[in-house]
Amino acid sequence: MVRLSPPSPWIASLLLAITLTTCGSSSDVTGELVLNDGADSVEGLTVTAKLTGSSTKDNVTAYILSEDPTAPAIDSTLWISIDPGNPIMVETGFNLSPAVGNHIIYAWLKDLQGNISDEITASITVQSPPGGITGAITINSGATYTSTRELSLVLSGLSEGTITGYLVSEDKNAPGVNAGGWVSAFSPSPVLRTPSPTGGEGKNQVPSPLTGEGEGEGAKTSTSGFSKTTITLDTTAPTGTLLIDGGNKLTLESDADVSESVTATDNSGIIAYLFSTDSTPPAVSSSSWVAIGSTGSLTQSQNTTLSSPMKGKKTLYVHLKDKANNIQTLSDEIEVLRILTTGNETGFGQYTSIAVDSSGNPSISLYRGSSGDLGLNSNPNFSQNGNNAAFSYTGIDGIGDVGAGTSIAVDSNNKLHIAYRDTTNSTLKYATNKSGSWVPETIEAGGVSPSIAVDSNGTVHISHQASNKVRYVTGTAGSWSGQEVLSTGNFAAVGASSLVVDTNNKVYVVGSNLPSNNLYYTTNKLGSWSSEEKVSDNAAGASVAVNKTGIVYISFSKSNALTLATNSGSGWNITTIDSTMTVGLDAISTDSTGHIYICYYDATNKDLKYATNLTGSWVTMTLDSTGDIGNYCDIAIDLNDRLHISYYDATNGRAKYATTSD
Repeated sequence: MVRLSPPSPWIASLLLAITLTTCGSSSDVTGELVLNDGADSVEGLTVTAKLTGSSTKDNVTAYILSEDPTAPAIDSTLWISIDPGNPIMVETGFNLSPAVGNHIIYAWLKDLQGNISDEITASITVQSPPGGITGAITINSGATYTSTRELSLVLSGLSEGTITGYLVSEDKNAPGVNAGGWVSAFSPSPVLRTPSPTGGEGKNQVPSPLTGEGEGEGAKTSTSGFSKTTITLDTTAPTGTLLIDGGNKLTLESDADVSESVTATDNSGIIAYLFSTDSTPPAVSSSSWVAIGSTGSLTQSQNTTLSSPMKGKKTLYVHLKDKANNIQTLSDEIEVLRILTTGNETGFGQYTSIAVDSSGNPSISLYRGSSGDLGLNSNPNFSQNGNNAAFSYTGIDGIGDVGAGTSIAVDSNNKLHIAYRDTTNSTLKYATNKSGSWVPETIEAGGVSPSIAVDSNGTVHISHQASNKVRYVTGTAGSWSGQEVLSTGNFAAVGASSLVVDTNNKVYVVGSNLPSNNLYYTTNKLGSWSSEEKVSDNAAGASVAVNKTGIVYISFSKSNALTLATNSGSGWNITTIDSTMTVGLDAISTDSTGHIYICYYDATNKDLKYATNLTGSWVTMTLDSTGDIGNYCDIAIDLNDRLHISYYDATNGRAKYATTSD
């Protein structure tokens, strides 16, 4: 066994002992073997083998040369991979065993389907060396690359006299007879030995001298050097990226067919790959590998059907193998979005808002337009029962026309809080179940487009529009204080304002006004409310989110396109996300890593759409397109970063719910 040290030439001679098992052969793969261009004899132990062949089934991908007549198994470690082809031609050196006389060389070829040829043979006679010593070196059974510093080296030698020793050295110069380092061969000629030098990363040239004694009068000690043999140490596996559906990260429950694409590079060359649902790669010699021509840059793709049941996260893998048998496994995840109807009753579902508790159970506040009531669709057992858990409807407030505009939040005790509009009395109302039952109350005049959040102390924060201005209200049930925070222009449109609270319990409010259609922002993060700050012109609607570091994200319509404003740099950065339609109402949220998710109504095509920058760039897709669907959408991300969306099905007059939770 050899251990490679830092790169340097080597002096060694090596031979690998091999055990082969039998397997069936196939006449579909045939070939021819020629040694030393057809010569009958050779004076040394190294010959040039020229192997040609073809298959009637597929490309030829590997070969074996051996003096052992035992047919190899399909998964034998002795197969040497080649660039697939049909026909193929391989020309390589082969080291004979150290014996004078006739030698029969056996060859086998294997194609991509695993068909193995019958044995292909050629013979040559080794003559006694006319003088001195001759020999050969084999590293790792003739491999040209290795991924490990441990090498199997075999030295074979032949002499008219007796071989008495060998020497392993990193000095390419032949040693003297009396030099230190000679190892006794303790065997008459011929000799096979497995010395143990050390080697290093990169190409290692391995010559090796032997010493022997001649016979007869005047005999003297002599040495002979062997030809160099080279192997390249490569311990670096391929690197790359696997993408499912181009990195969309989301597929619908009804769409189990996805695409996989891999791009990868490698120094020594990638020779095989395997797309898989198993995270464990196959053995190096497994027949399941898809062999390819050696390439430093690989691009491959295929279509895959995801396994049932279609819910939760699905992980796919691709395994890569290079010339040195380094193996790399790449993976990617995609989440399955399930779409559920939250109830069978028609006539309600407008102005939906969604909150998810710490167990992942959704609650949706909504307006029951048929009777003018505020209601709640909840699913307290959803996280345990998934598709088998039905939503239940609870009427919260039916006094007058209430609920045309709702916003829901959940506190740290999983209690719910709802801000909503009382259209009959033009007031802002609030309801909570923290006492165990629902208790509604009136807070103040206004109530248009309310937005609610509850901080870590249980304090409630609400923004809403009153007298065409944006007001901020805070407190707890029965005790409220409020003030005007945005007053430039006319804040009268539905969905024109939004509020969010950060991890330090600081509040951020945004709103878009009429008729100038400017987007404004204010915050109390410094202790008092800041002056109104203009974010953008040509704006309509607004939804705000903030990440853990305090970066603010605002989604809105700018010139009818879905647009994002962020203050991550100096001033506000404006990004157009989707300009393929006219955007209606939208909602924004962030996950634990700061990635952004937006649901929005495509008012042109009357569809529910979705956008995210989860992959590092913006990806948009249509989530539901059956009828007029997707208006009044809201979005929440749970503690496991699972997606939850509520929205209105105008065609059937009911609320719907989409989630990646399993």
